[in-house]
Amino acid sequence: MRRIAHTDPPFGSRPLRRDRENVTAVLSTDYEKATTMPLRAVFFVLVFSMTAPLVSAEPVPIWPEGTPNAKGEGEGHVPTLTWYPAPSEGNTGACVLVLPGGGYNHLADTYEGVQVAQWFNSFGVNAYVHHYRLKKAGYTPKDSLDDALQAMRMARKWAPERGYSPDRIGILGFSAGGHLSAMTTLTSSVGSKDSGPTEDEKAARPDFAFMLYPAYLYVFPEEEYGVPPQPNKNVPPIFLAVSGQDSKYEMTSIKIFENFKPAGVDVELHAFGGWGPHGLGLGQGDTAFGQWPGLAQDWLRRQGMLTDAQRCESMTLKVTNCDKPVTGFARLTPVGDPNKPAVSVRSGRDGVFSFKDRANKPYPGIHTLSLWIYPEKPELGVLDMDPVAGVTIDILPGENEIQLESFRLPTKKKE
Repeated sequence: MRRIAHTDPPFGSRPLRRDRENVTAVLSTDYEKATTMPLRAVFFVLVFSMTAPLVSAEPVPIWPEGTPNAKGEGEGHVPTLTWYPAPSEGNTGACVLVLPGGGYNHLADTYEGVQVAQWFNSFGVNAYVHHYRLKKAGYTPKDSLDDALQAMRMARKWAPERGYSPDRIGILGFSAGGHLSAMTTLTSSVGSKDSGPTEDEKAARPDFAFMLYPAYLYVFPEEEYGVPPQPNKNVPPIFLAVSGQDSKYEMTSIKIFENFKPAGVDVELHAFGGWGPHGLGLGQGDTAFGQWPGLAQDWLRRQGMLTDAQRCESMTLKVTNCDKPVTGFARLTPVGDPNKPAVSVRSGRDGVFSFKDRANKPYPGIHTLSLWIYPEKPELGVLDMDPVAGVTIDILPGENEIQLESFRLPTKKKE
């Protein structure tokens, strides 16, 4: 166990240095930068979409040996992927397939396609915009689903040559595209109870999924739009967002959440108020639904999808003051890498903060420690200590057991 004898007064001016075996005290404001970034992201969408040059390749057919069940040739009969690479500087190695909506009759591929790809590019995520087959050309949603599954396979196949990670590829869809995002995510996660998904299903399985006001599921005929499979352990993390004014499809998002969350699937749901009905894209102009891009970026960070670093094996922290355990909430915020997520946990009564769950294991490297402390005198309330005396902790790749000793508490709650 590494021990830290912290004798400086809170927010003292004498920083301590560290080596690989000792923890030191250095003040940092990186957390402020990290927490305000998602809020600024919404504004940046507006600026970026108006000023950034559009960099993309030509649409590439996803069925190199010919489209199955094709009813013609040329536009409308050849599903494609169009590549929007992230800038080389700041490229996170993550990639997302963007599926525009349009009721399976057309594709809203500007505000639910190109603009969304640009938004992902703005924080280092690569993107494809997928054009799938539509009803007006004689195809069914089942044909469109075949296209979306194949698009995932091709995106994974192209990962080495295009410089993104083959195990950090997600999918995002709006409305009908949200329906396809849901069906692609759930269909490719199904396998027999004995063997699990086949290699083909694994190749088509997104590593994470965004479903923006997904349509049809649970409220439209299943014979046309499909029955979502039952929840299972292979379903990847899901992010759902819908406007509270989207009366037809708000319950679709809620049903997905209700069905998959109790089964242990990592699902996050945002049902907003505001003026907006169905089909808002990035939500510019709606102060409620327009929050989803910032929340989604933060969600990607918390999922560990914006970094190729691996989390440490375990992390326990014990804080004592005059030989008494300090209890409350602790947060560790990475210093110097905004793509690594902060992690938080509440202590036990013994004063041990255990970062054990997958989502709460920190990444190796320097972190700022922040504490919110339960005082011995209840009338003081929770003592706001952020950051606590400027302490930073150097977390190692393996197991970490750290004790912060001789910690000085303030005598009253800060005003």
